This record gives sequence, structure tokens and C-alpha cells, in this order.
Amino acid sequence: NCKTMSPKMRKVLAWVITVLIAVWMAVAGIPKILGPEEMLQAWDKWGLPYWLMYVVGAGEILVALTIFIPQTRKYSIMLLGVLMIGAAVTHVMNEEISQVVSPLIALFMGVLSLVLHKSETPEVE
Repeated sequence: NCKTMSPKMRKVLAWVITVLIAVWMAVAGIPKILGPEEMLQAWDKWGLPYWLMYVVGAGEILVALTIFIPQTRKYSIMLLGVLMIGAAVTHVMNEEISQVVSPLIALFMGVLSLVLHKSETPEVE
């Protein structure tokens, strides 16, 4: 239970999860920007245009950078949600059911990060 966790432990857990998401998104996004042959083949298989691969890669890198900024964290997690739901749907549509777990875990981690950081995030009006 997050409410019974000590504030220090909550903060440590929030930052560990945030760093994991940032690294995960950077590792996922950089290859999409570089466009290696294996990545192009995957997008061909899915029937998706290459320009979308670059947009998704840029979005993942944007999440990796903006998730650390308290004022943009909420929007970063929203973008993560859009990207991960899109990834999950793509995998389901291509009958790659085992691949659906990863984006759903990333989405869950993003929401958990947001909840854990909530007490330290200043409200922006």
C-alpha cells in the first residue's frame, strides 16, 4: 500500500521506476530514429509507414527526457500511454500476443511513477 509506505521509501521507489521508464523508452526510441534494417522489417510486417516509426521513436525519446521534469511528468505519462496502447494494439492486430505484455507493463509503471511522485509534484495552473 503506497499510503503506508514511508515518504523516503516512496520517493526512492518513485525515482527508481522513473529511471527505469526513461532508460526503457530511450532504448526503445533510439533504434526507431536510427532505422536499422530489423526495425524497418518489423514496420513492413505490421504494414505501418516508416514515418510513423520515426514519430514513435521521437515520442519515446521525449518521454525519456520529460519524465524527470515535475511540471511535464503528467504529460510525459500521457504520451507514454498513447505510445504503449498503440504498441499493444499493433501486436494484437498482428497476432503477436506475447508481445502485448511489455507495453502494458511500461504503461503500468508510468501510472505507478505518477502516483508515487504525486506528493512531490507542484500543481501547475
